[in-house]
Amino acid sequence: ARRVSHHSQLSSKLALLICDRTFCNLEATAQRLVGAWTGNAIRMLTPTWSTDVAGDFLAATCPKVVATDPADAIIADASSLKAGVALAREITKGATKGIGWCTETPIEYRMADWENVGVNDSKYTPPQNSRIQAPIWPSDKHISLQEAVHFAACARRIGKAATTAKRQLAKRSEEEEEGVEVSVSLGSESSSGSNVIQTTKDLVNMWAALSCCDGLCGCPLGSAVKSGSECTVAWLCSAVTFGSQIVAASAERRISNSKGDIVAVDQDFDTRPKGYTSSETDHLMHAKPIPEVIAALKQYLNGDESSSLGVPNVFAEVRYCIGMLEYIVARLISKSSVTAALDSRHFRDSSTRTMCTGSFLPLHCGHNNQFSVDERRALMKILQEAVGSDGSIMV
Repeated sequence: ARRVSHHSQLSSKLALLICDRTFCNLEATAQRLVGAWTGNAIRMLTPTWSTDVAGDFLAATCPKVVATDPADAIIADASSLKAGVALAREITKGATKGIGWCTETPIEYRMADWENVGVNDSKYTPPQNSRIQAPIWPSDKHISLQEAVHFAACARRIGKAATTAKRQLAKRSEEEEEGVEVSVSLGSESSSGSNVIQTTKDLVNMWAALSCCDGLCGCPLGSAVKSGSECTVAWLCSAVTFGSQIVAASAERRISNSKGDIVAVDQDFDTRPKGYTSSETDHLMHAKPIPEVIAALKQYLNGDESSSLGVPNVFAEVRYCIGMLEYIVARLISKSSVTAALDSRHFRDSSTRTMCTGSFLPLHCGHNNQFSVDERRALMKILQEAVGSDGSIMV
């Protein structure tokens, strides 16, 4: 496949390239299956063996499809071709060497996490840039690596603080049931009364909303945060790279009978099935659309840093996450993003634009299982559009 896609005489004969549940490179997959040391070991043992699937996929000029299951048990989501293409497009300006590899979180964030303080509050390793701001559309066309890593650190900090608060609330509830008189002590400041309890509950509710944030590629934010910083960065890049196709496709279905331009709105971010509320429980929930998560976070974020969420202090982290999510929404509903997403989805950019992402096919069938009925229908639609129902190659 690599030889055919790179050969000048053979590449023009390709009708369709489908990469089904594969990796961006073998080293990244091995690192998450065996250990981080395997990345350099594979390159040392096989110096002439290239497994840069992401680079080959981006270089191909034929109609192409990337199919990925974020819950793949063999190929981790951060090692998938989807993540590699997204990272290359968003962070590395097309470079794919070493893409998707396990990386260390910057020392300032690791120290802040060890000290259990805000991401910018470590007293041992002050942050290199304490004034980092979330990107703003359309001024910022891409998310920088520094901004993405900061978002990952902020999300982790909120999750860690919420987990601690939840444990303290559970402990207090148990002690009250046993008839033990307790005093409330949360964070660095001690207070009594319902305000502290309510603030702690708000923090738990905020993380419940943020962790369920739908990245539009099948993986909620909480799952990425749990897997590590580089997985959160991959989640973020995938949301703006391939999530745009999900939003644009939803808008296209919504106004299919209209003759006007396709315009995306907030409701196009909602991928939940109809009647989803009847199947949800306290422990089983669907991923929440990004606009709904933003509204939930803003509901609890009132006032200034000194008066809101002071116990524990995650005001700056929540504010940054809101800014980043607002950037994603503004970028994905923009006219330029919708147009580019529809071009990729319908193979209109394969031969005219370099580094095109191809059409995205989200899967939920596992690594070796067969496609579900809905996934087969989606694949058949792609085949008919790319190759033609009569078998002719799309020009």
